[in-house]
Amino acid sequence: ELQCRRVRCGEPGRVANGGWEDGCSGRFFGDQCELVCEEGYLMVGQPALCGADGIFQIRGSCSPAPCQQPPVYADGGPDASACVGLASGRTCFPSCPPGTQLQGQLDCVAGTFVGDPACVPTTTTTTTTIVTTVLVTTAAPVTTTAPPVGPTVALRSALGVAVPPEVADAEL
Repeated sequence: ELQCRRVRCGEPGRVANGGWEDGCSGRFFGDQCELVCEEGYLMVGQPALCGADGIFQIRGSCSPAPCQQPPVYADGGPDASACVGLASGRTCFPSCPPGTQLQGQLDCVAGTFVGDPACVPTTTTTTTTIVTTVLVTTAAPVTTTAPPVGPTVALRSALGVAVPPEVADAEL
């Protein structure tokens, strides 16, 4: 006498950053098993499905969660409000008040912000310009087999510093 039996599935396979709800082993063909992700990860896809061959078809995975709640800093500190919803593995550079500049960054790692940015006073640099007077004199052309194209120029700085020959012998 022939008997029909429903196909049973064993335990679903391993999934990175997650596991399965209790009681998945022993479910029957067509039954589903929910994927439970570790903290900082979200289930993407569908639950596992017990197949006709007695093997669960894994149709979901655990993906790193985006970062939702950025740190709040005291007055004068970074404003990280634009970092809400930052994808895991991405970096955010909070804004700083005028007169300050950002030092550091926030990184999103599986739903958690990591980093310690700060707003530090902007440093100003002073530029000093030194003006050098250049004395230009014209010398009479030197007679050679081929006369120069124009008068030659001898340059010497007002401080008495010699000007390199390639500059001093320039033609006007």
